[in-house]
Parts: sequence; structure tokens; C-alpha cells
Amino acid sequence: MGLGICIASGILSAMLNFSFLFGKELQDLTLSYGAKPAASANPIWALALTLGFIANGGYAI
Repeated sequence: MGLGICIASGILSAMLNFSFLFGKELQDLTLSYGAKPAASANPIWALALTLGFIANGGYAI
């Protein structure tokens, strides 16, 4: 079971990269509302890391 968790976590760790790939529309939307380019990815970070925390927190509980 431990090996299965390790393999799954290795494969699923790429999901953060996919959130930035598919979150381009959200980033463009924040730019259209006047966000600075350096801060335009913050909504993607917030969403991706919050959902990741829920999954990891659920496993830890």
C-alpha cells in the first residue's frame, strides 16, 4: 500500500503544473481586472494549494 501511495503521489505531483497550464484563462482574467503581471498567478496558487491541502489534510486525519 505504501508503494502505491508513493507512485500515486509521484504521478499526481504534476497536477500543480497542469493547474497553471489550464488556469491561463483565470490569469488573463485577473490581468483584465488590473492586476499586475507579477501577481496575476496568485489566484491559481490559492486555488491549487487550497485543494491540495484538503486532499493531504484528509489523508492525515
